[in-house]
Amino acid sequence: RKMSNVYSILKKNSNLQLNKDEPDQLKAVEGYPRLRRARRLSYIVWALLDTILGDDYIKEEGRVTKQQILEMSSTTARLKAALLRIREINETLKQVLEKN
Repeated sequence: RKMSNVYSILKKNSNLQLNKDEPDQLKAVEGYPRLRRARRLSYIVWALLDTILGDDYIKEEGRVTKQQILEMSSTTARLKAALLRIREINETLKQVLEKN
């Protein structure tokens, strides 16, 4: 409900157009720069992983630390590191599921 209010306000702004073919939850504002979206994703993905897995997971030896994430010089570096971490998690989940 809150998002529909946001979308109605955005529709009134002539500079921003919404993708009308997508469900409300997936709509992207076309006027919002892709690089900014990617930059925000490159940080939020780590917050989500931290929420799901907890601090102990990140503290394991060989893991990228929060400080290292903040010090990464590019969005691409953060996204690549996140992709590697997510692939590791998927592999672990596959192994657990195969055992059961």
